[in-house]
Amino acid sequence: MNWERWNLNLEKLLFNDKDVDLSLVPGDLLAFIGDSFHSLYIKTKIVVSGELKVGVVHERSKGRIFFKAQAAALEKILDILDESERALVKRVINSKGAKRYGNNPNYRKSTAFEALIGYLYLSKKFDRIKQLFDEVEKCSSME
Repeated sequence: MNWERWNLNLEKLLFNDKDVDLSLVPGDLLAFIGDSFHSLYIKTKIVVSGELKVGVVHERSKGRIFFKAQAAALEKILDILDESERALVKRVINSKGAKRYGNNPNYRKSTAFEALIGYLYLSKKFDRIKQLFDEVEKCSSME
């Protein structure tokens, strides 16, 4: 996938040269956006690898977009997050929205991972998202 070309086209298509005031966006909305982007990214990678059957794409992607996998993904990237990214993760982990389904630590970490991706996406930091996704994949391949 040509990330640079995709990055530029995506920005023009979705944002129309407008910015979002991220200080106004609640963590659960960032997570909602981030979950959508992460899911699209994973499914697109599977299709680009040559898989064209919807059932197979679903089966291959569901384990990577399940909340436990997203919680594990957050653990893999924590060491490379900058201060503002860590602050966002901490804020979302402790938010009411992350505790909606009880006090499950994996669910809260998953919500924080999704919110981080949503934040970076709305900030148009596509290269940073790619760097984090690559780190998750690198760590996963070492297991």
